[in-house]
Amino acid sequence: MNDYYAKDIGKKIRAGYRQKQKEGLVITPPFGYWKDKNTNQVVVHQDAAETVQLIYALYLQGCGQKEIARKLNSLGRKTPAQIRTERLGYDSQKPHKTRDGQFLWTYASVKNVLAEEAYTGVLVNHRREYLGGKARAVNETDWLRHENFYPVIIEKATWQQVQIRLKQQARPAVNNRTKHRYAGLLVCQECGNVFSPMIRCWNGCCRVEYICRGYQRNGKGYCSAHRIHEEVLDKAVWDDTEKMREQYAAELKKVTQLQKQWALRKPVLDAHILSLQVKIQELEQKIDTIVMEKLNN
Repeated sequence: MNDYYAKDIGKKIRAGYRQKQKEGLVITPPFGYWKDKNTNQVVVHQDAAETVQLIYALYLQGCGQKEIARKLNSLGRKTPAQIRTERLGYDSQKPHKTRDGQFLWTYASVKNVLAEEAYTGVLVNHRREYLGGKARAVNETDWLRHENFYPVIIEKATWQQVQIRLKQQARPAVNNRTKHRYAGLLVCQECGNVFSPMIRCWNGCCRVEYICRGYQRNGKGYCSAHRIHEEVLDKAVWDDTEKMREQYAAELKKVTQLQKQWALRKPVLDAHILSLQVKIQELEQKIDTIVMEKLNN
């Protein structure tokens, strides 16, 4: 009965939430906007909107996401996490920061801005739904779109031009990439990011090196330029493996020597054990004789 009641309540809550999405529900507007708690109106955050327009302009000028992030950091433009923290008074998430605590633009945060359709005025709800605590992507035909909902920051034509360029520059699927044997296994002790494999070609020779992703994406303000060549890792692994093999060989040699010593001593020890067993039997017989004599007396 309780389970049925809980499921019924869950269905009603989801139905109410879906209705609000159809009406144009906005819980947290994207970077560039803010929601007035008193009027529930979404308005433009002027400083953030200027940053959005700068990102789109730089991208169409030929700058990549990492280069744009470095320029925004050098200009001191506020990040989405920084603006959210200033409004809430605390870090609601784990933002990217420099070693001295300054907020950082990253490759991912720039790409999120470039892919956000809300800047053209469109609100898109019901992109995903949750079943059993797991998120599931919703087919694009079932999205709930509301045109002319947000104040426009980026013109539709400009946004579409950016999307075409993003698709042209999209990286291949993971299954089509070259597999690197140390990918995902190396972690930077300074910033905690993993090391990314990169192929370097120079004077007709190519080699693989691993570089800290924190430095690669965010620059030296975030982490130092930690990098290591794959052949160095191969040598370190080989040397460690060889050292372990030598240690195991030495231990095996000791065990073999102990086995030989035991094999030599085994006949002597077996004879000694046999003599002790005979003495035990003799003593038991003497004890039985003494006991019987005491009982007869």
